[in-house]
Amino acid sequence: MIRYGERGLKLLGDDNECMEAALMNTCIAYSSSWKGDKKRHEDYIHRNIEFVKKLDYSREIRIVYDHISQYYETNDIETSLKWIRELEKRAREKNDIRGIATALIGEGAILLRKGDFQNALSFINDANRMSQSIGDEMTSWECYGLMNALFITLGNIDKAKMGLEEILKIENQMNSSIGICHCQIGIISMCQNQWEESIRNFQHSLILCQDANPSMITYTKICLTRSYIRNGDYDLAIQLLVELADTAIETNNIDLFSTVLSSLEHIYNLMQTPGKFTEFCDLFREKHQDADAKFPLLWYVEPCQPPKGYSNLIFSDEFSQESINQYWEWINEVGDSSYQFNPENGIEIHAANGRILFARRADAPRLMRTISGDFTIEAFIFPASDDKPQMGGLLIWKDKDNFLRFEKGVDGEREMRLQGNVNGEWQIAGRGLLPASENDETYLRLERSEDEFTSYCSVDGENWFTCGKITLPMEDPIQVGIHAIGMIDRTIYCGEYKEGAATLFRNFRIWNKG
Repeated sequence: MIRYGERGLKLLGDDNECMEAALMNTCIAYSSSWKGDKKRHEDYIHRNIEFVKKLDYSREIRIVYDHISQYYETNDIETSLKWIRELEKRAREKNDIRGIATALIGEGAILLRKGDFQNALSFINDANRMSQSIGDEMTSWECYGLMNALFITLGNIDKAKMGLEEILKIENQMNSSIGICHCQIGIISMCQNQWEESIRNFQHSLILCQDANPSMITYTKICLTRSYIRNGDYDLAIQLLVELADTAIETNNIDLFSTVLSSLEHIYNLMQTPGKFTEFCDLFREKHQDADAKFPLLWYVEPCQPPKGYSNLIFSDEFSQESINQYWEWINEVGDSSYQFNPENGIEIHAANGRILFARRADAPRLMRTISGDFTIEAFIFPASDDKPQMGGLLIWKDKDNFLRFEKGVDGEREMRLQGNVNGEWQIAGRGLLPASENDETYLRLERSEDEFTSYCSVDGENWFTCGKITLPMEDPIQVGIHAIGMIDRTIYCGEYKEGAATLFRNFRIWNKG
């Protein structure tokens, strides 16, 4: 594809601001993105940004606007919306129904990324109806795919199953499939505890998506490993995870690597051979001498006692009252999450499905207060309900580009994570499994020393582990507090969980050196 695009541009010569040039630029940019060539992708997208609005609109050029909007979708939502709305405006002027539908589904996808689920669904439904009215099966297929992903996120498995039936009809009519449908069937099967069925569908998806985006293939393999684990096929899961670890280092993908570490440690604990996990880590470092340089995170929690310098208690809240302390600020951006006081003391934060603090999304519910200088914060957390996953912990906050999450549960029941945004760049500083405890209680502690934050966790408040440290420069004042996450991975927590997730917090305290 890249070669064809380059040949096309060569034939055009100096005529590099025409419709044909825009299409060739898009071809090269899109293919470069699939290959992981970020710089080339950006270069050719920006070539189109310079001149595409000068061109008269035609049906052929709709893809150019769509791909420019997708380019901005990750880091600049508002600019992404401007481009997709420009496409809708121009398509309506020319009565290009397919162009209008493309713009509507594009805006729906952007609103999904923003966490505006209700309006996203409305746009995608409109795009679907419009596509069906002109027999555009491919766009209708895309609409159902997005809606199903949303329904799975919201725990509405019945609606997702209905959408999958429509996708299968379309794929049968087109006599074509790229595997996404079977991947979603696999996830739904996991929600229904049908492990063999989920394995068959993930395996079938991998056969169908061999030529798909590499990230889709990787995601499906991760899902397959989790089905293997649920089904007790530990050796198959380990084999695939080791392959994925090599993929992670080849592609410099720290998110994938941390996921692999989490799954491997979980398996070896299930097999009651935890020493084999550290053995894997040692062998992987021998095999890949640059592993620590590429993945500068703590690979598993290590015993580490907190320093005793922070002894001056300056704030304490047991959450034993019926109202929030005046120093707290309750933040619930979308309005669909909540808190309530526990009858046995403590405060429960209930996060609605899909709520998260990631990249520039910050719609997870949280309770924050202002602070300056060096400090240590600590809280005691429990599961709030047997019917909701526990996913939450401590939060350090300056703005959407600079925050730090130290939490339990997002990637598994005993999985600890230290991660956050550092000047707009997502970083994972550490992860690991805590030892099991009788009633799932966990102590979390974060220490700030100038720009460095160090994490500590414990199941008894006496024997501590560290989950790593991270450098996060921020000018005072900043905010500290507690948060809950509602973005439930249904391949980890296998169920509908229509009411989201929840975490119970007790004994929040702050110390400084006095």
